[in-house]
Amino acid sequence: MAHSPTPTRTTAPATTAPLDPQDRARLAAAVDRAARLDPDTGTAAVLGALLPPAELRELAGLCVYDHSALLLFPPDHDALLVALADLGLSAGALVPSVVVKQRLAERHGPALAGADVRITHASVPGRGGAAGSVVEIFSCPAAQAGPDVRAAERRAETEQHTALRVVSTAPDALDRAVSLLVDRAGFCPDGGGYNPHEQRAAGGTTVRYLARVGTAPDRLVRLELKRHGRHGGDAPVPAVWSEDVARVYRANATHANATHEGEL
Repeated sequence: MAHSPTPTRTTAPATTAPLDPQDRARLAAAVDRAARLDPDTGTAAVLGALLPPAELRELAGLCVYDHSALLLFPPDHDALLVALADLGLSAGALVPSVVVKQRLAERHGPALAGADVRITHASVPGRGGAAGSVVEIFSCPAAQAGPDVRAAERRAETEQHTALRVVSTAPDALDRAVSLLVDRAGFCPDGGGYNPHEQRAAGGTTVRYLARVGTAPDRLVRLELKRHGRHGGDAPVPAVWSEDVARVYRANATHANATHEGEL
């Protein structure tokens, strides 16, 4: 089963500035997507067209579908909670996001390294009595990211992703899942790291991001592989971009030195 948000609930205030209409529409779309996926069938639904049957079965034995995610720019974090409440959802505690804040600074300059980027999860009921899912939201207050940054991130959906959670107890399960997706599904490593704040009771969370260019040449398909606990050191995991993925990041960066290019 997909993880449940932390039991500690954050209550939305009675009044706060509204979420930007574009972000409201993006949030509603992410919730709709999460409602259509579930832990039992989500891996096949997301990757069935990209992996051969044998590799898809192996991956499904290592991971389950966990959540759909996106980055929003609310006036403040309270505005996000209000928007979720308007959709009938309640969020878990907003905790600091370590990896996404770093990624924003890499794309748009060091000023973003001081942004108060938070992460929260909200349970989404399944359709027709099906098992529910989760939507993950990264929240960066709009005032801490300029209009060019907000426009670039909304246009490219650079932090939008689908996440698989490693459930296998094999010590190398995370690395094996990454290898399957890189070697057999055309993804390239897109960074990652360790966040001690997320699922603290389970020892934090280790994440690996993967990316490939989608059907639209200016958009990426991104996956997150996550495993509870610390798997690897504290240093961020570097991206090893293919040429076409690097091109998309360059086109959507607002800082001249934001992107760094690697080779598979």
